[in-house]
Amino acid sequence: MQAQIGKPLFFTVVGLCLHLRAAELHYSVAGTVCSTLYSVDGKQLVTLERPFQLAVSNCAWYMRLTNAGAYKMPPNVSFWEVGSDGKDVFSVDHYAAQPSPIRYYDQRTKHLFSTNMTISPQVRVDPGAVPHYRVNLASYIWLAFASGCVLQENTTGRLRQVWNFDDSNLEYTDYTMPGRWALLNKGLSLPQSVVYYNEGTYFGNVKGRSVHIKAPYPFGNGWTNAIYAVRSVTNLDSLAFPLTATFSRFAPRLKTGSNSNDLAVITAVDINVSCWCFTNIEEPHLPSLAHLSTAVADNRFQPNISLPINYVPKGQWLSVEQVKALPNYSLQYRYAREAKHGPSRPSGAVIAYAAFVVIIVFPIALWIRRAFVAKTTGTRAL
Repeated sequence: MQAQIGKPLFFTVVGLCLHLRAAELHYSVAGTVCSTLYSVDGKQLVTLERPFQLAVSNCAWYMRLTNAGAYKMPPNVSFWEVGSDGKDVFSVDHYAAQPSPIRYYDQRTKHLFSTNMTISPQVRVDPGAVPHYRVNLASYIWLAFASGCVLQENTTGRLRQVWNFDDSNLEYTDYTMPGRWALLNKGLSLPQSVVYYNEGTYFGNVKGRSVHIKAPYPFGNGWTNAIYAVRSVTNLDSLAFPLTATFSRFAPRLKTGSNSNDLAVITAVDINVSCWCFTNIEEPHLPSLAHLSTAVADNRFQPNISLPINYVPKGQWLSVEQVKALPNYSLQYRYAREAKHGPSRPSGAVIAYAAFVVIIVFPIALWIRRAFVAKTTGTRAL
């Protein structure tokens, strides 16, 4: 297989704490994940480095990631907080406290402007237990150290990808791909290896419209899309825990490929790790909103509602039921429904009432008005 160019996405951990309590499992781990992107012809595009701290308690977890390395993307983000209750993923992007240079393009004047400004934290809720891919790389860390609940309960043989969707319209759907995986041990349920398979389709998006194209020979029957593998482990309290692991994503070599294994690595990493672990294990918590006045972009209702529901959280995350009780949820739901199905048609009762008013009430009211005018003027009502 020719996919061994570049270096694989790499996780390294040199500090680890486990805390066992009854049937529950609590642990925390720290390390660095660094991802390098390549073109199909092997050209290095960008490298992202993210030192992280992670705490896991059963299916809930909390993560903090720092925007480090020579190339910072986005350049004005200081750190990220990401957490999950096992059902949805909650995140806060924290920007630098000092004003940062911002560039923006004015569509009206066709000019590119630069200015310095302080950006408020960006707050988001995404549906599902699997983190959506973001530039913070939290989805890769989740796969390595917090995916046990999802993998252990999965009986479908299909997986949600942990990298970005080439067709953005699929991000908030239930799209999954074939996969197979092996667990390190039953107690921790973390993966020893995970393989993702593409079924032979190229995904794209042109001006908001999905474009799905059958791949040409020899890739029409599919190819290995990505591989995660643990490279070394440590044993703590009879449990195996990953110390180093790799993740590689592949793309077909369309011009030179002679078989479905003729692949190029397009996601890879080389890292230099500094690690530590928490000494006091605490229950994972969701990112705090106590001192934030920024609106939340809640994506849990997509794709039924095409845009996120926005609201000011007032210090705490809202449940799905609480969001549905907000006035702007009803308004956005109605707009989304009308955009998809057209304006709501009046019911039969409304139509009957309107007919009653037009046929009976309106003529009577008109006759009474004419009679009143006739009485006051001395003429006869017609």
